[in-house]
Amino acid sequence: MKLGFKQTLPWQFHNDFYQVTQLEEDSYNFDMWSIISKRYDSVNFRGRIRSVEEFDLIFALVKEDYNLTEQEIEKLKIAG
Repeated sequence: MKLGFKQTLPWQFHNDFYQVTQLEEDSYNFDMWSIISKRYDSVNFRGRIRSVEEFDLIFALVKEDYNLTEQEIEKLKIAG
């Protein structure tokens, strides 16, 4: 929510360009998440996200380049 997403259902979040959905837990009880691009109606990511910081990095990796902020670009450079 701190990244500008609105919670529409207990397991689903939206912003203007992306939908983030909490899926079932895996066999190790980690939450599985899906990040979908509304523009292309395609799944950009499906997997485990263990923290807000991890989501922040994964989200920067899957975002369209025209949506990246300067802060996200720096994160990507650091992450390699």
